[in-house]
Amino acid sequence: MNVVTARKDLLKHLRRFAEDQNRGISIALFSDLCGISKSLMVRIIDGRLPMSEWAQRRISKALSEWRLGKVAVMENRDHTRYVEYRREPKPVARKTCELRSNGKIIQLVVGVRVRGDYSHPGLAESLRGENGGNHTRPDKGN
Repeated sequence: MNVVTARKDLLKHLRRFAEDQNRGISIALFSDLCGISKSLMVRIIDGRLPMSEWAQRRISKALSEWRLGKVAVMENRDHTRYVEYRREPKPVARKTCELRSNGKIIQLVVGVRVRGDYSHPGLAESLRGENGGNHTRPDKGN
């Protein structure tokens, strides 16, 4: 049974996925993996179109399969790319170095993470904060 990611979390993951320059798969191939058109995928990511339950299920399944390494991007001799399912999942690990801010403390986090894992915010997103860049100080109230 495939667990569907909540819509709000899925949109966060999709935006981080779209901003990642080293994601390993293009938006066109990812939308092909989802079974939806590229233009629909771009409109959902940009927020111009609300995500339907149908799109939510498809995108959630494709994102989890990409994260687990069940699919690979292959290339033909004529340099056209396509997505293919693997017999054995091979998740791709990458080195990570990120800054996390917890109120007053900024921490440097170094480690290994699966390439398709977008559950943690990036540096720009953590510096902006949850409320879009309007930083509030806990001791001042505003």
